[in-house]
Amino acid sequence: WLLAGVYFFFFSTRYLMLFWSPVYINELLGTGTATSGFLGSLFDLAGPLGSLTGGLISDRLFKSKRVPVCVITLFILAVLMVTFRFLPATRLAVGAGMFAIGFLVFIPDTLISGAAAMDFGTKKGASTASGIINGFGSIGQIIGVTLPGWADKLVGQGHDIWNPIFLWLGVA
Repeated sequence: WLLAGVYFFFFSTRYLMLFWSPVYINELLGTGTATSGFLGSLFDLAGPLGSLTGGLISDRLFKSKRVPVCVITLFILAVLMVTFRFLPATRLAVGAGMFAIGFLVFIPDTLISGAAAMDFGTKKGASTASGIINGFGSIGQIIGVTLPGWADKLVGQGHDIWNPIFLWLGVA
């Protein structure tokens, strides 16, 4: 249940970044659709590298303990989310930031939904544990993709919605 709760908040962050990063980049840098989409896709490009790195760190350095790797990664991700708005408003900085966020997002994503679900669900309940964890993540996804719309209504159209959003993502 704890992993399901973590996945709920975590998935809101993952899917907000996945779907809204081109909009954010366009508003920040004034780039066109293609450039904003490319810079936003660096988030996903980091996924395979983050997944593999997280698995190797978990297996080799932490003797197959998933939770410490997830806690460390999520803490670093939280700091990055809160400070992301302070990066220089350049293509290089935003692209590197998107890559770093993706790298850090995919480590706990892979470990929580895969190996940790099997560890905590045991052999008999691994599928049920994975289903519960992913189900909570799917509900969290709904929060993530609708958060910018809610923020726009709360702060008012024409105001910068991204500072409170990145703060919320860091807290989440």
